Amino acid sequence: MALNQIRSLKSVIIAKDAVDGRADPKILPDPEYPDLLWHLLDKRPAPSELRRKNIETLPYEDLKPFVKLDNRSRIKENNSVKAKN
Repeated sequence: MALNQIRSLKSVIIAKDAVDGRADPKILPDPEYPDLLWHLLDKRPAPSELRRKNIETLPYEDLKPFVKLDNRSRIKENNSVKAKN
């Protein structure tokens, strides 16, 4: 593969389903992407770590996974109680 072909590969995202004949999207410099995108890379605390924390001190963005985890554990507990009866 020639050097200019390698350089062109680094500047284009190769779409896996490019069936409709459209060109592959270009890779943009980081500042041109929205800030929202970079927050997706932030690490979230593990569910076991959320359980050990105080609910009142949890930041808002950690409350949703905590509530989801709590609901899931309550459902499992209720299902096991119903299965025993």
